[in-house]
Amino acid sequence: MLNSVSTTKIFLIGMMGAGKTSVGLTLSRIIGIPFTDIDELIDTNSYFKNHSIDEFRIEEKKQIRKVMLSAGNRIISVGGGAILNQDNRQIINRCTCIFLKTSIDNLINRIQSQNITRPLIKFSDNGDIDKFFFTQIYKERKQHYLDVSDFVIDTDNENILNVAMKINGLLLDNEIIN
Repeated sequence: MLNSVSTTKIFLIGMMGAGKTSVGLTLSRIIGIPFTDIDELIDTNSYFKNHSIDEFRIEEKKQIRKVMLSAGNRIISVGGGAILNQDNRQIINRCTCIFLKTSIDNLINRIQSQNITRPLIKFSDNGDIDKFFFTQIYKERKQHYLDVSDFVIDTDNENILNVAMKINGLLLDNEIIN
């Protein structure tokens, strides 16, 4: 049950492969509020077939703002690069934010095992990932993740349910939900 005083928005942030969608869906079932994945709203894989990364970032910002302004409580997962935009960081800073921190090797292993295209780092469903390039992307984003997050959850060696339960505990302990 959520606090009745105000609307609660809980953002999940982190690199691609950190588990934001899977954890968000599980957490949604545990605490009983809706989950929204910004990448799914945009249909990221289809979007990149006809649009540039810059156009995607504009649409991402628009969708984040729209979900933030929507009525009701919500768990929100944003793409790994959403925090690069100052406006997005300001929106996220007004809410509860959890950074799903994962090591580079685990991120790459998770992404490599997924049969989907990741436009920034994996151009075909079964393509290879350039670890050096991926590491550079992570280094560029990591401080932003830390700056906007209220909590950091290490997802290495954890399953989805354990991560969601840890987040639930943090939300309860900090009276974000009750």
